[in-house]
Amino acid sequence: MGILGKVKNKFGNLKETKRRMKYASLYKKLPIDESVVLYDSFMSRGMLDNPYAIFKKLKSMDEFKNLKHIWAIEDMEGNAPIIERFASDNNVVFVKRHDKAYLKALTSAKYIITNVSMPYYYVKKDNQILINTWHGVPLKKLGYDLPDATYTISNVLRSMLSSDYMVSPCPHLTNVYLEKYKLDGLYTGKIMETGYPRCDLIGSTSEDEIVSKLAGFGIDLERNSKGELKKVILYAPTWKGTDFSKPDISTDEYFNFKKILESNLDMDKYQILIKPHQVVYKALKDRADLKGLLVPAYIDADELMSITDILVSDYSSIFFDFLITGKPVLFYVPDLSDYEDYHGLYFNVNELPGPATDNLEEICNYINNIKNVNEEYKKKYLSMKNICAPFENGNSTDLLIDIVFKNKDTDNWGNKYRVLENFVKKKRLLLYGGGMLLNGITTSFINLVDHIDYDKYDVTVFAGKIAHIPEKMEMLMRMNKNARTFPRISYTPATFGEQVLFYLNRFFGFKGGLFDKLYPKKCYDREFRRCFGDAKFDVAVDFSGYGSFYSILMLSAGDAKKLIWQHNDLETDRLKKVDGKQPHKRELKVVFSTYKFYDKIVGCSEATMNINRQKIGYENLKDKCTFVENIANFTRVLEGAKVDITKEEADLKGYDGLLDDNIKCIVNMGRFSPEKNHEQLIRAYDRYNKNHPDTRLYIIGEGPLESELKSLCKKLGLDDRNGHKNVIFTGKLENPFSVMKNCDLFILPSIYEGQPVVLLEARALHLPIIMSDFDSAPSSLKPNGQLVCKKDADSIYEALEEFNKGNVPTAEFDANQYNVNAMRQFYEAIN
Repeated sequence: MGILGKVKNKFGNLKETKRRMKYASLYKKLPIDESVVLYDSFMSRGMLDNPYAIFKKLKSMDEFKNLKHIWAIEDMEGNAPIIERFASDNNVVFVKRHDKAYLKALTSAKYIITNVSMPYYYVKKDNQILINTWHGVPLKKLGYDLPDATYTISNVLRSMLSSDYMVSPCPHLTNVYLEKYKLDGLYTGKIMETGYPRCDLIGSTSEDEIVSKLAGFGIDLERNSKGELKKVILYAPTWKGTDFSKPDISTDEYFNFKKILESNLDMDKYQILIKPHQVVYKALKDRADLKGLLVPAYIDADELMSITDILVSDYSSIFFDFLITGKPVLFYVPDLSDYEDYHGLYFNVNELPGPATDNLEEICNYINNIKNVNEEYKKKYLSMKNICAPFENGNSTDLLIDIVFKNKDTDNWGNKYRVLENFVKKKRLLLYGGGMLLNGITTSFINLVDHIDYDKYDVTVFAGKIAHIPEKMEMLMRMNKNARTFPRISYTPATFGEQVLFYLNRFFGFKGGLFDKLYPKKCYDREFRRCFGDAKFDVAVDFSGYGSFYSILMLSAGDAKKLIWQHNDLETDRLKKVDGKQPHKRELKVVFSTYKFYDKIVGCSEATMNINRQKIGYENLKDKCTFVENIANFTRVLEGAKVDITKEEADLKGYDGLLDDNIKCIVNMGRFSPEKNHEQLIRAYDRYNKNHPDTRLYIIGEGPLESELKSLCKKLGLDDRNGHKNVIFTGKLENPFSVMKNCDLFILPSIYEGQPVVLLEARALHLPIIMSDFDSAPSSLKPNGQLVCKKDADSIYEALEEFNKGNVPTAEFDANQYNVNAMRQFYEAIN
């Protein structure tokens, strides 16, 4: 990145920080104004969709004439023709998205009505009512059904969890909310099955109104010789691609569509309107060659459908709304297989209420024979309408206003409205797993989440920022699909004063007295609500136990029982040096100071629990201390070990001697960091290999010391001694167990550990084990199940010589019973 790019990045970050500071200041200062309604449709694209339909109805009702309506608008210039219509109305105000006036409305409006997710910095205030109408019945798959949802869904999910009301036009969308977005079990608001307010616009919008609107944007509709509007064919495809913020903006399909239809249809009878998806129009609106071709995104789609005679779409939810007209729908799907591969569809193409094709000539043929098409698809049309638009009767907006603005739960005849609530049925666990780097803590965390009883527990997995780092995304993707993954996004909205306290608190920690008063609790509470909306938890676990920010943040989990984990000899780890620096020194000191606020301090083994209590020095908290042994995924180990490595694969990967019965292979697996003691292992093996050249050392993993360790091997001559590599660095392996099973000895020379999962995995493979005498080793020992040595190279060498004599044992190990016992410990700790 060049200097200019760095300056832009820095300026952008500063701009966002200033916005969050201003938002936090207004959040604290402004009271809720009971008369204000803030509307934000499609991230401030314009007066559109369900929020617009609700606005129109409220404006028409005398009993709500005192409401002040504020519309968030991103593009003031593009929306000018619509904004001008309200120039003389003092109760309708337009504010630019993210500007100060917008932030004021966001922090003071009694009602906020949106159809998408909220800005990253938004935190719902007490007594504020958030209505999320969403923006369509889904044909394409949504939520956790999308392949990248595990690490991209957070803002949508937290916005939904902040909502007092979700609007649903049918049980299908309700099911998508509850199952596909995993609101079931955590959502504390209400789902209103009222129908869609925007669908009311199809029947209530006059021809003159929509014709006038289109004319205001330079689109003049054509009339026939009788002065009647020519029949309107509306082409309204959805966005394409895999990233909503960067859609495919190819224009060929729009030009081609218009050209072929005009060549094959009676254009004295028809006229063609093309309305691309909102996000696509945003990318194309300034293209000179498209002027007059595309219906602007500022025109409401349902108002446009009030004059539409034939709809041509693809996977867009627009066609579900159109079903209430009884008019024909055609599906032009040139990329069906690609779309299904990435997005997937909830309905089979054969279930659609109209014919689907990838050929525009066929679309023309269907239009020229539209009566026959209507007859052929009559049953499918009615079936789809009953599934996806069962409540549309023109009164959906009235029902919503009754429920939200009038607090009614029945109509005038005493009939109960369809309002669903009370979705919490299990104990709710919030588990923070750390930064999701490939290490022992993450592996242990994934294994724990795999073994939780999901019939009894609702599980939310909280993670640090993923930031599109492949390693972190991969780890999060491994998480059990029953859990709700929730990576943190963006940053805490805080005033300047709060930020000062925030950093002082994270520097000094909770030392008591004045230092504890530096704790900006309200700021952390606000951040917790920003992350999780109105969700409540019964148990909150900091499973990482390494980051002060998250250790403090979890204290804001309300009445939840709070537990913090310990995975290592933490005082030794705190003083560890890497490249001359001590990366954990300050952070862990602050983490230790939070222990007094937690209900349980949980070691990953009994020895780890005792070592930390003694070394860190919190004997006064002894009653809070317990231990839960690490869970191992033995199924993954044993299934991985079933995979055989062929000689060709071994040769290709440089696995020298791995498949040779005459070569004894020693294996170690772990992150290349100082506490794993690889240097002493390599020096010990160097001596051993000189005596026993028919041996190899396999080291599985990666980490900051990798180049240093490889240089050491080269310096010692291990790279080419006797004409071959004697130390093989495999790198990170998706399946390390196919390598481990072919080895003859597992060795763990660590300086300190918590309870190493890799030892459990080696035991499951029935490997003889040499391990060092790290302080927490007693909790990992099995009767006659290993040889224990000291951590220096001489002692490790002597242990290797004992292996050569056949003096390293293999323990009997019941893997299943081990996990049963460990999960019993976990349930006892959280209950």
